[in-house]
Amino acid sequence: MERKFVIPPPKDQTTTPQQWEENYKANQYDDVLNITQDPGICAAFVRGLPTTTKSVLIAGCGSKTNLQRYVVEQCLGVDCIFCTDCSKEALDLAQAEFSHSKIKYQEENTTALSFSPNTFDAILVCNSILDHDDLTNRQMVLECYRVLRPGGVVIGLFPTLFCPFEISLLGEQYLHQDYRRSREEQISFKNSTFFEKKQRMYQIFYTPIRLNQVFKEACFLRERMEVCFFDSQLMIQESARCYGLPRDSGLCIWQLLVIYRK
Repeated sequence: MERKFVIPPPKDQTTTPQQWEENYKANQYDDVLNITQDPGICAAFVRGLPTTTKSVLIAGCGSKTNLQRYVVEQCLGVDCIFCTDCSKEALDLAQAEFSHSKIKYQEENTTALSFSPNTFDAILVCNSILDHDDLTNRQMVLECYRVLRPGGVVIGLFPTLFCPFEISLLGEQYLHQDYRRSREEQISFKNSTFFEKKQRMYQIFYTPIRLNQVFKEACFLRERMEVCFFDSQLMIQESARCYGLPRDSGLCIWQLLVIYRK
């Protein structure tokens, strides 16, 4: 299928596995919003799992273990959960925090997974397909398709530019002018990129049409695309801590929750 809406990578940005390793070693992710600490968000993933699911891949799992722990506790029919990441440091941290007989931590690059075709019943993606390079993200989605069994599902949460854009507009109008500066400095609709100041890197935050196109070109069938608001008291507190959103402002982070079937 012809590729559409391909995004050119920023010329001045290159993200390498070594950079992710350095971020984890420096504990930089303690200041980044960890959405899976909210049980309601983990539950949103589990609700999309078919009842027949036996094998699960959590691609780009990072160092936090809330999601795999929730799957182990709530999905008793799941036999194995592979948690993969390109960062060995992240995997070591995760394994030290939570290990279980059903879980295997394995160093993998999602652009070139070592698993055979048709291995998994479900793949969970939580903010892990947002490289600054659009073609890299597309290759990850293709790999997800390859290792899924026919009828298997990808369930994912994806940040979208419309969230920081909306927050910046409302913040500028009702709070203070600094929100306009963040919009001008961090958001590029031309390249669908958001600049993460703390991590000092660009990441692609797909708009809905672009995200759907990426999955469509990989031959996935869309089952659901909806807004998931991070507006629990826990997430409001964490958004205030990590991104400075005032707790009583009504502003909250939201992402796209998607389910695609092979």
